[in-house]
Amino acid sequence: MPDSEGNWDQVSEQFRALGENLKKHFKDVSSGADQATKKEVKEAVDELTAAANRVATATGNALRDPDVRADARTAAEALIKATGEAFTDLGNDLRKRAGRRGDP
Repeated sequence: MPDSEGNWDQVSEQFRALGENLKKHFKDVSSGADQATKKEVKEAVDELTAAANRVATATGNALRDPDVRADARTAAEALIKATGEAFTDLGNDLRKRAGRRGDP
């Protein structure tokens, strides 16, 4: 399996960077605002940043849980099986159609 922990660390870092960029943009927007508005904007951005970090951390923790990993594996196997069967059915249907066209 690829380095899933490293991947989730990257997700967390990307959300942190997103939060910082949003914070910068909100800071630019609130530059002409009064102190109370600036404080509200800062608090809102800080809350969004913290929430994004919590989501990334919780998702990473969930994926380290053996039960979640087993469920994910089972779901992936079911998807692969269903996809395989769909392509088999499609192939059979195409062969039947091609056979009918080849008949005189």
